[in-house]
Amino acid sequence: MSFFMPGIGGAVITTYGWFLNKANPILREEIINRLVLLQTTDKKPKNVKVFDTDTFYKMVDNNEVDNDIENYDTLYKKYEKA
Repeated sequence: MSFFMPGIGGAVITTYGWFLNKANPILREEIINRLVLLQTTDKKPKNVKVFDTDTFYKMVDNNEVDNDIENYDTLYKKYEKA
């Protein structure tokens, strides 16, 4: 599987079965840091939202989603150059 982030060319993570194959270096570091925190403390995992990309692209095509991504600089900008 390949995972993408808005506005970033190419996959930020690819998987092979249960394993990470390749990951954006910044995102990889964040994942490892988070896993260490979850494994070594009582911290609970965060809920994540999963959605069907086919439905999302249909919404974009029907102008149901703006092209502007809210909080893009905060959420995604750091992954662009890695």
